Amino acid sequence: MKHHRLGAWIGQESYLDKAGKRKTCSTWAVKYDAFDQKPGERRQDTERGFASEADAIAWWVLQRQNRHRPVTKAEAVKEAPITLDAFLDRWLQGCATTMSIGALATCEKHTRLWIRPSLGHVLLCDLERSPALIEQAQAAWLTQPRKDKRAGVVTPGFVKSVRSTLNTALNRAKKVRLITVNPCEFVDPPRCEREEMRSLSPEQVQQYLAVFDRSVLGAAIATAIGSGCRRGELLALRWSDVDLDQGTLRVARSLERVTIRTAKREHCELRFKEPKTKRSRRTIALPPFVLERLRRHRLEQAERFFSAGSRPDGSTLLFERGGLPWNPNTFGLTFARIARDAKLPKVRLHDLRHSFASLLLAGGADLKTVSTALGHSTIAVTADTYAHVSPAMLHGAANLLDRIVESGRKTG
Repeated sequence: MKHHRLGAWIGQESYLDKAGKRKTCSTWAVKYDAFDQKPGERRQDTERGFASEADAIAWWVLQRQNRHRPVTKAEAVKEAPITLDAFLDRWLQGCATTMSIGALATCEKHTRLWIRPSLGHVLLCDLERSPALIEQAQAAWLTQPRKDKRAGVVTPGFVKSVRSTLNTALNRAKKVRLITVNPCEFVDPPRCEREEMRSLSPEQVQQYLAVFDRSVLGAAIATAIGSGCRRGELLALRWSDVDLDQGTLRVARSLERVTIRTAKREHCELRFKEPKTKRSRRTIALPPFVLERLRRHRLEQAERFFSAGSRPDGSTLLFERGGLPWNPNTFGLTFARIARDAKLPKVRLHDLRHSFASLLLAGGADLKTVSTALGHSTIAVTADTYAHVSPAMLHGAANLLDRIVESGRKTG
């Protein structure tokens, strides 16, 4: 037992057991002069139950700074330092209720293949003090071979994605007060060239519609071009989501391919989930060329179902494969193969969504309308993504202003 230099007695109290022997408590206590005592009064308060002397000192320092209120032990006593590896286990368990299955699988893959091998052994407190460790890990990742059995090293864009996962995890550690600052804030992400967005011209759209109209993907590709749906949203559409009389399509869900890892094997499943963002739940007006193709597709699908001994209803998927959902990867590969065989202008499946937005903006549609149709979280995302269309819109606005001014001159 001792009187601590900070102005309080901090030590392990003793007691007499049943045999009359004096023993020392396993916990630590703090005895200090009561803050609310009157002049000339001598009264002490005691706080017991600290696991170590360091915990007792930390509590007393915080209590001295807050004389006007009692400080609980939880405010001062923090967990023992843990490694990033141990924290990632806890973080991923918590993410199971807040993330979609696909996003959780991506985070688990990033941590297992990249973050844990490089930084898992580092204590969180040491990582907070040494952001250079993250910078070194990023540099090492850029030189490592890909782990998806493809040739070459990983791209800066992929490393940026892995860093984003680490940043999200460390933000959680900061929120639960395991660290005071996120060290990722002091490390720049790798520089990566923004991939040029490709979109189809009106003439190229006609080529795609003509070629795919003769394939199994005809209605799906027409709908993708005419609605701007994401691949997962497109493949999750049911007939109850489409109103051919009103000419609208409602996006209510998305389809994703999820990799399930067990102790014995790894397999993939197709699952429906909520759309990407809150604003992704939306209703889109369809152009006449899409409505005409969907009406024809509905008749073709009904004939196919009737010949198999069943009939489609509102819960039937618009675009299915033998009555089952398309695997998103298989759908994308089939699209690429048909376009390649027909020697069409090379674009990705997602570029059909870009074409939808670019053609609308070039045709004079306002940014808010296009952003709503795309289901972007904010209009700023749309403006940033389709900045290349701005010059055409500015010229259109300048010509419009010129006509207005000219009309005023004639009136005058």
